[in-house]
Amino acid sequence: MTTALVVLGVLVLVGILLVLPRVDVHHPLVTLFRVLVPSWRFFDSVSSHPTLLVRIGETGPDGELGPWRRLLPPPRHTWWHIVWNPAGNLSFASHSLLGRLRSDLSERDDDDPTPVSELVTYQLVLNLVRWWLPDPPAGTRVQFRLTDGDPIGGIEPFELMVSEVHAL
Repeated sequence: MTTALVVLGVLVLVGILLVLPRVDVHHPLVTLFRVLVPSWRFFDSVSSHPTLLVRIGETGPDGELGPWRRLLPPPRHTWWHIVWNPAGNLSFASHSLLGRLRSDLSERDDDDPTPVSELVTYQLVLNLVRWWLPDPPAGTRVQFRLTDGDPIGGIEPFELMVSEVHAL
């Protein structure tokens, strides 16, 4: 009986909190409590996601690289992915890395003499590209491109950056 009353009280409290408007409170105790209670308001606004495109080629007299293609395939979803989803977690981490590179690029000063290729997020994306292209033939070169929008999916992209050509 008391357990049922406690559960009912918690459900009523959660229902009230869901109906109330969102208020930002910056008290340390509220921040500590916020760690214990999950927030279901993941996204305040919808924005485009960065897309990673690559092209590869071999070192040769013409030095041509192939066409651009999307690198990160969308993960498949099945019922057991609620419990076990390593491919989905990898996809989420990879797209978070692309978002971090996009924000690093937008935060750079125009007169910064440091090359983009020295950014940590750039090097991590390059490692991600190398990981997705296992066992390339000797002399293979790769170039990646980060866009907002998906040119392969039909959305007109906004180009954020094109990398240097790297040897694999």
